[in-house]
This record gives sequence, structure tokens and C-alpha cells, in this order.
Amino acid sequence: MSKVKVAIIGTSWWSDAMYLPALQNHERAELVAVVGRNLERTESFAKRWNIPQYFVCMEDLYTIEFDALIIATDNRSHYPLVIKALEKGKHVLCEKPFGLNASEAKDMLDLAEEKKLVNMVPFTYRYMPFIHYIRDLVHEGYLGKPYHLNLRYFASYGRDEAYSWRFDEDEGGEGVISDLGSHCIHLARWILGDIRRVSCQLQVNESRPHPQGKKYRQECDGAFLQLEFKSGAMASIHLSTVAYEDTSFGQTQGLEIHGSEGTLHGYCDYNHVHIVEGARQGEGPCKELSIPEKYLEGLRQDNVHNMYKDIFRKSDTMARSFISAIAASSDCEPDFKEGWEVRRVIDAAKESARLKKAVDLSPTEVSCERGLPGLKGTDHIGFTVPNLKEAVLFFKEVIGCEEYYTMGPLQASERELFRRLDVPSDATIMIQLMRCASGANFEIFEYQSSSQRDVLPRNSDHGGHHLAFYVDDIEAAVDYLKKKGIEVQGEAEYKTEGESAGESWVYFKAPWGMQLELVSYPKGKAYEKTFEGRLWDPRQENYKAASSEKVNCDELLATIT
Repeated sequence: MSKVKVAIIGTSWWSDAMYLPALQNHERAELVAVVGRNLERTESFAKRWNIPQYFVCMEDLYTIEFDALIIATDNRSHYPLVIKALEKGKHVLCEKPFGLNASEAKDMLDLAEEKKLVNMVPFTYRYMPFIHYIRDLVHEGYLGKPYHLNLRYFASYGRDEAYSWRFDEDEGGEGVISDLGSHCIHLARWILGDIRRVSCQLQVNESRPHPQGKKYRQECDGAFLQLEFKSGAMASIHLSTVAYEDTSFGQTQGLEIHGSEGTLHGYCDYNHVHIVEGARQGEGPCKELSIPEKYLEGLRQDNVHNMYKDIFRKSDTMARSFISAIAASSDCEPDFKEGWEVRRVIDAAKESARLKKAVDLSPTEVSCERGLPGLKGTDHIGFTVPNLKEAVLFFKEVIGCEEYYTMGPLQASERELFRRLDVPSDATIMIQLMRCASGANFEIFEYQSSSQRDVLPRNSDHGGHHLAFYVDDIEAAVDYLKKKGIEVQGEAEYKTEGESAGESWVYFKAPWGMQLELVSYPKGKAYEKTFEGRLWDPRQENYKAASSEKVNCDELLATIT
């Protein structure tokens, strides 16, 4: 019987408690290597689990033979590690969150499907007996038609005021919305199906000073989500890392779900209580429903924490089901597609909290394959200004953009790229990258050359252009620009007819004469009532395809050409 050779990245308590015992108990798994950041810790980890090889450099791992990789590392590293492993032809299990955004998640999913490799994102709580039993009851019709679900996940690890990367956005932390929310979003989808709309509020309750005293963008330790499903059902999810939960695992979980024929309750304190209660219409108050033995077979039941450990160490779940799927050349669940779907909901929740409004999830695919392979959207807009420092100051201080990195000075004569772009050979180039809230990045150029043309194109000239910024209140924005001494070209105009009805706009100029515009449509535009698709909307970053129906690509191309 051939073995599945497995490597693992990550030497934390999670790897120690959840992955290594499970892999050593699987007859088809052979642990061949571990990768960690600290040499001494990684060596100790390898000796404790009798792993023959250990590394602190990822490139060294790929000098040995192995079949599958388990990635149990910090959030920021998931995407590059997964992509590298898939490119090398390795089966991959990756911890949640599945990428830092839905775009990363889709890249990983697409590559795994292209390479036809086994993949998994192990949302652990679906395997808990009380949750699994409730899910099966719902799908067997106990409730009739499900109406609404309430999920609670309360933990206490965020009550510690010590700094943690989990709450540091600059370190890839996303706080409770990703840490605990990803589990609950998966459970809600597992029980009730696809989600079509998300509303979210986020909280930061505790201050966690950085050990070096530097300022950082602190992520949420409390969250409340409302979900609307394609079925019409609804759900609320309440998350906290600052709840006082004095249990052996420092957390509790609960859920209630109601339907046309009855009600189900579930609760677990990860100490001694894991209970399911239910009643169908006409049966009176909810009563305990004994969890069938098939959900508990082979598990210790002295306390819930031990049961939790046994689920992953002895039953065919998580890492063990991943290995079994590889050995059988079959798929496993939850997979990268589920990881991507959950990631989309997290992104929508964060966007909802930012916009203070509900966000629709877009259709996920367009069936006609056309255009650039892997097209995700507009990355940046590049333009040239006469004075880079002046432009950066304007976009930063007046418009409110964020300043990122600079490139240069670069010499055109030293780079073939600039020759191809018809840049004079004596030119010196400086470049600044900026971001303006929700939208494409700006790549701003300044060229110094003896043969420059310094006349800006008019809108009517070939190459004429303008940049438009969305604002919530156009009148307030116009007043602001005027107070800043910016040339505003007339007053705001309001569209009341046609497909653009609901939009207002006004033009203004940058100090060097560049044409700019403000637009606003806080209640949307008229075309949204008749078109299935949506133009890109800075109020809502989730892209909605123009059509999910089959398109005749030849006819489409003919209209373009």
C-alpha cells in the first residue's frame, strides 16, 4: 500500500494538537518534512513527531519528494504558499482565511482546478456532533421550510490587551470577522445554502498597543452580520473575542433555527455541555434531542474538548479526510471553492461595514469565455504631471488619497522599456503610486526631458481624458473644493431622465490643469432597474457580471469590431 508523503508548514500549537496526531494515526500518511520560522523550534517539533526533515526555508522543502502540503501559518502567507505548492503539483490543505480577499481565493481555486489537485479548507466546527446533527435534521425536513437562523460564537481571547497580529491589519490580521466569522459563515452556508446579501457592523472594544509603540490599523474584536439567502431565509451571526466565557476552551457556541414546521436549538460550551433541543409544531416546548451514536462513535465523551480532539485525530475528517481523498483520487470537503465562497462573504461584510449599507453578492461566473484569461479588473490608471511633488500633495491633502511607494529617478536611456514607449532618451523619470479609497490605483509620472510637449489634451482631442471621483454628498464636496481654492467649473448638474437618472456631477481642475470630475448617486441610477448587470460602483466593490446567461461570443465580437 503506497503512502501519501506529507509536509506541513507551521509549528504552532494548532499543528501540534490538530494535525500531527491525525496524520500519525492515518495508515496512508507519511510525514516527511516540517517547515517553520525558528530553527530551534522547528528542530524540536520534528524530533517530537519523528519527522525526518525540517527546514526554515521554503525553497529547501521543494528539494525533496512529497505529495501533499498542509499550510497552517499566518494569514498573509496563505496565498503565496498555496500558489507555489499548486504550481509544483502538490495537493494542498490550507487553513482559513482562504486568502486576504476573494481575488486571491479565486486565483488559488482556479489553479487547483486547472492542475486537478485535491484541495481543502478545513472549517472545523462542521464536524462537531451537535452542529452536524442539526444540519442533517434541517436537510431531512425536520423544520419544514427554514425561515431564519441565529448563530453565536463568543470567545474571550481578545480580552487580553496584549498586542496580537490577529488584530493588526498591516500584518494580515482581520480580527473576529475572519478569525471566527469564517467558521460561522461556512456553517450558515452549509445549513441554508448560498448567500445573496450581507449587512455587517464591526466593533473595536479593546486597545492593544504595539510593543514597539508604533501606530497600526486595529481590526475588529466584535461583529454582527445579517445574511439573506437565495432561498429567502435569513440569518444573524454575532461574533465576539471579548466575551467573558470561563470554559476550558474559553468559548461558547449556540444556534437557533426556525422553520415552517418547527424549531431547533443547539449549544456547546466546550466543557461539559453540547446539546440539541427541538420541537415540531404541536409538540409543545423544545425538548432535548439525543444526538445519535453515529455522530459520537469512537469519541471520548468525558468532556467536549476531548471529544473535539478525537474528532480530528481518529475520525475521517479534516487532515485525515484530506489524506484519504488523495489516496482514493477523490474530492474532499470543504474545498477551495467553499473557501472562496466564504471569502466573498467576508469581503462583502467588511464592505458593508465601511459603507454602512447592505451589499449584494454578485453572480460568480459568466459562461462565455471571452477577453483576457484571468481578468479581474482595472489595477491602475497611469498619467503624467509636470510636477510630481505638487500632484502628490494635491491628491493627498485635497482629494484624500493615500501615498504609497516611489520609484526613481530612472534614466530612459538605460531601459529598453522606455524606448518602446517612445520616451526621449534623455528623460529622467520619477513615479509615485497612490490609492484613492475604493477604486483603481494611480501611477503618477513626472518626466524631465529637453523635448517634452507641455500642452494638455482637451476632452475633444485624441487622448483626451478625465478622472472622476465618487462622493456621497456632491454639494458638500463642491463647497470643500472651493474653500481649498480649487477651480470648480460651474455648479453640480443633476440627471433626472434616462438611464443615468439619479446621478449628479461637476467638473473641476487640478492646479496643473488636469481635468477632474465629481460624481454622486447615493440612491443609485435608473439603469439598475432594467439591467441585470451593474457598472463598477465604488460604493460596492463586489463585481456583478452583466449577464449569467450563455452568450454567443461570435456575435458579441462582431458588434465590437
